[in-house]
Amino acid sequence: MRILQLNKKMSVKHIIPIFYALSILITTQGFSKEKDLKSFVDQVVKNYMDRTRTHGLIVGVLDGESDDPKTFAYGEVSRDNREQINENTEFRIGSITKVFTATMLAKAISDGKLSLSDKAQKYLPHVKLPTYHGQEITIVNLATHTSGLPDTPPNMRNRETYSKKDLFEYLDHATLYHAPGHHWLYSDLGYAILSLIIENIDKGRWYDLVKAQVTSPLDMGSTLPGPLLSRHLKRNTTPGYTRSEPQHSFDVERLASPFLGAGGLYSNLHDMMIFMKANMGIKSSFIEDLMPLLQKPRFTIPGGDPGEMGLAWQMYKLSPNSSLEMVTKGGALGGYRAFIAFIPEKKQGVIVLTNNNTGTVQDINKAILGFLNDVPAYSER
Repeated sequence: MRILQLNKKMSVKHIIPIFYALSILITTQGFSKEKDLKSFVDQVVKNYMDRTRTHGLIVGVLDGESDDPKTFAYGEVSRDNREQINENTEFRIGSITKVFTATMLAKAISDGKLSLSDKAQKYLPHVKLPTYHGQEITIVNLATHTSGLPDTPPNMRNRETYSKKDLFEYLDHATLYHAPGHHWLYSDLGYAILSLIIENIDKGRWYDLVKAQVTSPLDMGSTLPGPLLSRHLKRNTTPGYTRSEPQHSFDVERLASPFLGAGGLYSNLHDMMIFMKANMGIKSSFIEDLMPLLQKPRFTIPGGDPGEMGLAWQMYKLSPNSSLEMVTKGGALGGYRAFIAFIPEKKQGVIVLTNNNTGTVQDINKAILGFLNDVPAYSER
């Protein structure tokens, strides 16, 4: 038996997963891989749910090019809806929405509508963007969190009611924390501005454009902003919780919100598996041609566990002693957490969706990928 332990520390918000959980003794000998995987996932998830008081959670695991991913579901949709969590249960995916926005950006670049080196101000002539001693923000700065903008505007007290007018008023007097392109600072605001640019160049509303350009071509009919969820999808949406207290759902951001493209989507495991396969090159789609653009390292993310920043995607080593690199993105908003991590060269990926925002679900992704590769990637804190 082996105790999988790895100690890491988190130094900057959103940069490094906090790899902590109870230690688990597992054996990789004498059992079928499938049976062993189920036992491992069950124990990892049980520890997580007990510690965080999570009401519902679902895990999808892809190991190889099979179109038959393994699904592990735990809990019920809600206290009022006692149906078991399943691959059609809707969760908010938070900042994973940024990958959808980045995909639209990559498509616009591929179509020759703009380039990463362009000044962002060029595409927002009616908005005043801040500069740093004359240095302007570029498109790649917005897409890689290197713009110098804060995470959220100081004048945003309520995400639900924050408007484009509020955003423009803030930008009119905003200052940058640092020169564009010199430091990494996670910024929802950067992706809000990027969403406005996409709306301007493609002449539409973000929520219409993401449907036309990404979700419909991939047949992801259950991936929508909260206000657009049908009655059926709302019934199958698990509420977000902070421990045992439910949070406000569905309309956290209005359709007119400039932050919709930074964190406004809801989805389910079925759709997110389609999305992950497309970004791994397993499911043939238009994303295949965009993968090199989206997943190319463009800036080193600092910290005790440094990674590389692509367009929304973030790349980390599975463990310090492993050559395997994960492509990752997480989201945490409105009482939900979600995380995608996959290893392109192995055609392996894990998605976790949960309705509690008190834990760090990337622990689960990393543990499972470590298990599949016999790499000590689970941790204790």
